[in-house]
Amino acid sequence: MPKLSVEEMTQYGVVVDGEVMDNGEQRFRLMLNGNGYVWTQPSADQPPAWQNAHLHKGVLETYIVQTGKIAVASLYEGERMVKIYHAGDVVTTELNVPHNVYLFAGAGIHTVKHGTPIGNPEKSGADWYPADPDFDVWSKSLNEATINELAS
Repeated sequence: MPKLSVEEMTQYGVVVDGEVMDNGEQRFRLMLNGNGYVWTQPSADQPPAWQNAHLHKGVLETYIVQTGKIAVASLYEGERMVKIYHAGDVVTTELNVPHNVYLFAGAGIHTVKHGTPIGNPEKSGADWYPADPDFDVWSKSLNEATINELAS
């Protein structure tokens, strides 16, 4: 069975890329039309950190915890919540619900993005919208002790 090169995949509109995020996370993507797969792992040489709080209007994110544990903060109908998920757990976001993700040291997650993207012109058409700044500041202020306390 012949393998497709990255160049051949791009002819079908598939985007294969990777980057190191501002919080040190490493992300590896395989995407098509705003949907696809992302492997995320925290940096080995930086302390764990929150992502940026955001929401999606047309794309759901399903997180599959492969190793370690993660915390997901969400703002649902005005209520701030934090839940912890462990290896083997699966969680799917809801449309228009702000959320933020924290990968504890040693965590690794699969993220499947699925749905109908509603483009944000400020993010090059991606279905990614910043959450309320107060929620972003609040979630990023949570350290691991507070995360564990709020999630219990």
